[in-house]
Amino acid sequence: MSYGRAVDKRKMSVTGSQLALIHVAKKELGLQEEDYRSILDLYGGVSSAKHLTLEGFERVMEHLERLGFISSNSK
Repeated sequence: MSYGRAVDKRKMSVTGSQLALIHVAKKELGLQEEDYRSILDLYGGVSSAKHLTLEGFERVMEHLERLGFISSNSK
């Protein structure tokens, strides 16, 4: 049984905390700007993290984790 509306991750935008997490990952992985923008485009479909949807954020983070980023939330 479902209560309330279903969440459409394709339309929800990222929070400030999520944006910060992406930028921490970028820094910790030592990504060059060009590589970072390519990841955003390829996995999130955007040229700037602030335009990511929740679905795009999840795809970008999954890729950053495959590259070796470990979030303090998952430690």
